[in-house]
Amino acid sequence: MRIFTVEGELPFAGHPTLDTAHALLEAGWPLKNPGSIVQECSVGNITVRIGAEGSLAFAAPQATITPFTDALMSNALSSGAFDTTQTPVVVDMGIRFLLVPMISGDAVLAIKPVVSDLQRLLAHAGVTGVMPFGPLPDGAGEQYEVRGLLVEHGSLTEDPITGSANACLARYFAAQGQHRNYRARQGTVIQRQGRIEVRYEGDTIWIGGKTVTVIDGTIAL
Repeated sequence: MRIFTVEGELPFAGHPTLDTAHALLEAGWPLKNPGSIVQECSVGNITVRIGAEGSLAFAAPQATITPFTDALMSNALSSGAFDTTQTPVVVDMGIRFLLVPMISGDAVLAIKPVVSDLQRLLAHAGVTGVMPFGPLPDGAGEQYEVRGLLVEHGSLTEDPITGSANACLARYFAAQGQHRNYRARQGTVIQRQGRIEVRYEGDTIWIGGKTVTVIDGTIAL
């Protein structure tokens, strides 16, 4: 499997990984092993587990985690509500994200990105996007609020769900010794209901959720 955007080829991404598996299953692709599909991409072989009721989950690739600080963060996110007990990090699993810990889910939702500063921050960190994250109160249904912030062609893009960034976050938690299963909520600010399930099983971290077909057609090349 290869993943292309208008700006180049990606070595790994969450959406294309699960979406390809969904399309193969919908097309009746024969499985070599019941309950899973293995897809090869630039970072290696990625196992996709087939769950009940159409849910899919991929095994998060290994990652390199590097602490990162930059005075631009406060201006870029128009916020100072950072959780100073944790360190912002750049996580690289073929695709790179800057993870920024916030004091709460409300602090994540209150972020109002400044595009020019965010673009400079992305360049300084050498990342595809920024994922601020913060804990949600008990009873919320999910444990973390997250956002996927990118700049594309000079304009702010907010992703309703970002599998690769959530995989980076799960690897970050694991590196801190946290191996509790959790759910993350994304897309709230743009009125989308993104939900990610994260499960820790030994050395494997599964990142998944529900997938649906939105467009079905034929492309003539």
